Amino acid sequence: MRNNPNVVLGLDIGSHKVCAVVSEIDTEGEIHILGMGSSVVSGVTRSRIDDIDEFYRSIERAVRRASRDAEFLPQKVVATIPYNRLQFVRNIGVLLSKEETGQISESDFTECIRRSRNVVKSQDQTMVHAIPSCYRVDGVDVQHPVGVFGKNLEVETLVVLADSDSILSQTRVLKGLNFHITGLVYDGIATSQLYLTEKERKEGAVLFDIGGRHTQVSIYKDDILQDSVLIPIGGETFSRDIAECLKISLPEAERLKVLYGDVMLNRIQSSQTIEATTQEIGKKEIKTLLLCQILEARLAELLQLTQKQLPAAFEPHYTFVLGGGGGRLKGVVDYLEQKYSIHIRDGLPEALKGSLDDHQYATSLGLILYALKTQALNFVASPRQKFFLRLKKWIGQLF
Repeated sequence: MRNNPNVVLGLDIGSHKVCAVVSEIDTEGEIHILGMGSSVVSGVTRSRIDDIDEFYRSIERAVRRASRDAEFLPQKVVATIPYNRLQFVRNIGVLLSKEETGQISESDFTECIRRSRNVVKSQDQTMVHAIPSCYRVDGVDVQHPVGVFGKNLEVETLVVLADSDSILSQTRVLKGLNFHITGLVYDGIATSQLYLTEKERKEGAVLFDIGGRHTQVSIYKDDILQDSVLIPIGGETFSRDIAECLKISLPEAERLKVLYGDVMLNRIQSSQTIEATTQEIGKKEIKTLLLCQILEARLAELLQLTQKQLPAAFEPHYTFVLGGGGGRLKGVVDYLEQKYSIHIRDGLPEALKGSLDDHQYATSLGLILYALKTQALNFVASPRQKFFLRLKKWIGQLF
């Protein structure tokens, strides 16, 4: 395979699976998907990398599968950060302006942002993101403080911290695969690039994504991540509950959850039964209602924890969007609408449905989109391309 500086890899490293997307950036900054591939994550226990060789091989498999149909080999990678000890901290930077004009200056703004990033963190934590989300001048909220008359400037920032050892191990693996690391991104930010429309991110939206081992709840407004929580309950938790309560294997529990599970208990007839293969006595009939009660109890706990840790998530003025994973549990949309009296959109926006057939690659693609949006990635022109781009611009000026 040949190298191409405009071919980039989006790498979503989840708790169960590595999903890779190889894309090419064109002269207009648009992306074209060249290949997609995935593999089961190995070498990771409870979000901690404990076997770096196995971890290396699982990423290599996903990249190889994604690159199989691509003409060019990706050189750059944008990857998600490990969930291990991921922490979200809100901090405020305060500054008293001494500008003679009485206006907040650019240097005031820069210094106040720097102060807002000064959070107390342990030596084994790394700051991954510092996202200014709110500005105030003399106690009044402003869109952008530079040039505003006032003395007291406040900047409120969301700081995302991750485990330093996990970041270091992942970085070593990616460099060992000969990638230039363009960015490491919290996957909630990447996923929002596809699941939320531009209007939703600006006006206010909540992305509720039930993953394999965690549920990720994120609030967006003014096109910025305002707050986020990770709750250690995911699709696997629901399946394990079924397996333990019904004394069946985890694969059988997963099968029953997908085929017969429904968290809307009023839709289940008390006499309805299903056949399950148990570990002790083989096949037996169980009440469908019992299966669904197990699921509903865990969902209720998940929502209680969400409301406790991020109460703003259920405020009615936000658009509430259910991510790809949650939709696989039947009844979640109806349950949420009934319990919280909110309107919910399930899955990708209508404009994207059909263009991305496999939702598992949404975060991988979102990583590339976010890198382009923040200009961490740009089209790199060859000398010949630079000539034709200048020629195109010159002709455009003539006419």
